[in-house]
Amino acid sequence: MGSRESRAEADAAFRDFVTTHETSLLRLALVLTTNRSAAEDLVQTALMRTYSRWGRLRAQDPLAYTRRTLTNANIDRWRRDRGREVLTDLIPEQSRPDDSDGYGQRDLLLRALSELTDRERRVVALRFLLDLSEAETADELRLPLGTVKSVTHRAIGKLRASGHLADNLHAEES
Repeated sequence: MGSRESRAEADAAFRDFVTTHETSLLRLALVLTTNRSAAEDLVQTALMRTYSRWGRLRAQDPLAYTRRTLTNANIDRWRRDRGREVLTDLIPEQSRPDDSDGYGQRDLLLRALSELTDRERRVVALRFLLDLSEAETADELRLPLGTVKSVTHRAIGKLRASGHLADNLHAEES
């Protein structure tokens, strides 16, 4: 990338990459964090790190690198923020979901996901949001296959048992 033209081409390729994958990366980050602003920050961090290595990554698998960077940045965020007070926009006495325009369903899902551990959310996000296989999820998270299977089983059990999702899951199974 020594010449101006090749740098412009690389930048154009990166813009195309962002345009193509930004929405799926934001969905992944939202599932991992259950917080829109934190999710946007994670995507921004992952894309900045990807851009800084774009020359090498462009010929490889930049999406896998970006997803791994995003999940690692989330772990860093979680470790940094652990033990801090969390401000919410909901008052506990008024925590009923708003059912208008599907926001209530999303709220229920995010609440249920927030009850999972960070590892469980990462596995659920990769398995069911990104539709990766168990082996691909294990590779992506650098976990043994058996761990991915047991974490998936445990997370699905928690989601089914969740008071937020129990009615919806049982209705879909009928």
